[in-house]
Amino acid sequence: MPFSTVVETIFRPYRKPVFHGPPVELTPPATSGFTLVLHELATNAAKHGALSAPAGSLSVTWEVASEQLLLNWIEKTVEPIGPLPEKMGFGTTLIRSITMGLGGSIEKTWRPDGLSVQILLPRTCLAE
Repeated sequence: MPFSTVVETIFRPYRKPVFHGPPVELTPPATSGFTLVLHELATNAAKHGALSAPAGSLSVTWEVASEQLLLNWIEKTVEPIGPLPEKMGFGTTLIRSITMGLGGSIEKTWRPDGLSVQILLPRTCLAE
């Protein structure tokens, strides 16, 4: 399935983010897993992050480099974000578990104006 279709489908219930990247096809297991990852990120953005405020914005970009799919998720808010989570919740555990199960990695960076997430998936997640 085209990755852009996965992104469009996940964001259908929300304000549309800015998203772009090259045409990429995911394998069926990667599509299933990554759909859950994006859904969890979008749900959190709608509840607590950039999609919870009218002035918030979200950018989702991806590229294929060094035999990996690199996804950048950038949330920006006008108001400073509240206190950072003190422990890893179910959603974060799910995201990490799925990403690592696909052979990838994830890095979350909390900034004063929002959240930045970078996910790397190996080339094996891409359909040939």
